[in-house]
Amino acid sequence: MPTLFLVLAMTLAPIDQVSDDTATLSADLNETISVSGGSSSIQVRLEQCQVLSVDGPYTHYDCSRWVESEWKTPVMMPFLVYAYGQQSEYWCRVARIRTATKLAVLASPVFQGIGFWNNEANAMRVVPKDRLHEAGRATLKSGEPAAIHDFLGYAGCWRGDASSSSQHVMRWKAFAAFATGAAQYRNWESAAGDHGLGMFATAWNRNAELLAPGR
Repeated sequence: MPTLFLVLAMTLAPIDQVSDDTATLSADLNETISVSGGSSSIQVRLEQCQVLSVDGPYTHYDCSRWVESEWKTPVMMPFLVYAYGQQSEYWCRVARIRTATKLAVLASPVFQGIGFWNNEANAMRVVPKDRLHEAGRATLKSGEPAAIHDFLGYAGCWRGDASSSSQHVMRWKAFAAFATGAAQYRNWESAAGDHGLGMFATAWNRNAELLAPGR
């Protein structure tokens, strides 16, 4: 009976809360990647990506593992690529997302990892705690110590024409994930609204808002 109870409990919908456990600190767009490559692009290695589906001449790939291998940083969203052979016009810019998470949260025995919702896949993804990429330490304005973590996404993509490409914004929000024997929790960052990156919003940071002076 206890084992059955645990299995049933872990299938319950996560409990959503707002907290200051973690927060998106900064975001910026970096290298351009493309299927065809070129003088200003890093070529996507499709042979190292997972085929998700084939629709006529087009193939839908998940290149998350390739991206993580190339940049040595976990992805905060599935890295999806649509390609028409090696002649596809597909290109995007790599987004580097940086979070600040309290050390006390990271040390909690029920902490599972840092997760994100994003509008590209309209889905949740949790990066497990043993795969987090720490970029440094800082002190929050509250005086509490925090760890800085890096994640990768993509934005500023070519979407077939200049109008739709320029108007599209990749949006996300971060949360700290916890699991006990009875429930799962998503402690969402307390920022008002979602964060975004696109062709006209290529870099921003909240250091002055979140970190103690000089940190």
